[in-house]
Amino acid sequence: MLTESSPQVTNRGSWRIALLASLMAVSAVACGSIVQSTQSKPWLNILLIVALLLPILRTEIRQQSGWLQPYYETYRRTLLVAGLGWAIVSAVCYLVNIRPYIGDVDLFYYLCNARDMNQQALASDNAYSYFPGVYTFWKTVLAITGEKFAAIQCSYLPVIVINILLVGAIVWRHSRSVAASLFAGTWFLVLVSRFQASAAETELLATIPLLLIVLCWAGRPLQGRRGWADSLLLGVGLGLTLFMKQQAGLLSLGALAMLASYRWRNKSEQHQWAPLIVIPFLAALTFVIAVLAVGEGWTPIRIGLATVAQYASQQS
Repeated sequence: MLTESSPQVTNRGSWRIALLASLMAVSAVACGSIVQSTQSKPWLNILLIVALLLPILRTEIRQQSGWLQPYYETYRRTLLVAGLGWAIVSAVCYLVNIRPYIGDVDLFYYLCNARDMNQQALASDNAYSYFPGVYTFWKTVLAITGEKFAAIQCSYLPVIVINILLVGAIVWRHSRSVAASLFAGTWFLVLVSRFQASAAETELLATIPLLLIVLCWAGRPLQGRRGWADSLLLGVGLGLTLFMKQQAGLLSLGALAMLASYRWRNKSEQHQWAPLIVIPFLAALTFVIAVLAVGEGWTPIRIGLATVAQYASQQS
């Protein structure tokens, strides 16, 4: 009798331990939301993070015997689901609540110049202290929204969301982990919320083409016909990134890692030199074509580069 009832007792005890672990994980996430939503001292946040991570940082979970193993396994899964769920809900609430606060002095500068361009009025030459990509976006927004400011503010929310989705998609494509992609997307929102996400600056406009080409390229070696197609894709994407803002051209420095990859890639997976070298030329050609399509000749490039050259003297 004792032998037959032991599995039932063990299963019942494991179920209770799993339930306890789930409640502990949910309680930890709930406490985290309370600490995050109040003006608490930073050390409380650090203490909470340490408390949350201790149960899931145990490398010997599989070596645990008895009642500890179901506790740690259930705690880890529940904490992951509850934490990501809370993060997604918080992200949605944040995006909904920031709409009335979107915009700062730079946004009104973009809008005034974009309005003048739409009305064929003479825009100030100083407008091209920013590369014309930003005005292409806001001219389109003004034409669609009818210059209603609330609608203009709403139009910037998809820019933030698209960046979040692209970051999550890139992580998912390389890791095939839904949890990792959700974490990457929500963490990206946390970072940009601390760096003027609601100011409607040009940075998030410039990162869209870059993230899009990274997602489509997926790190494939530039070889053969597919390599030339990827090279064209990278060149066009980098050119459009620069078209949105001068400083966004610095993002192209990440392409230098493709040269360094020769040290760790297998010989069969190395890039061919021809499609690799042609990328900067394709980027420059795309940028020039996009600027000339604006219809102002070389003026945007001349003024935009002159503005960048003055940053050091103006401490900008």
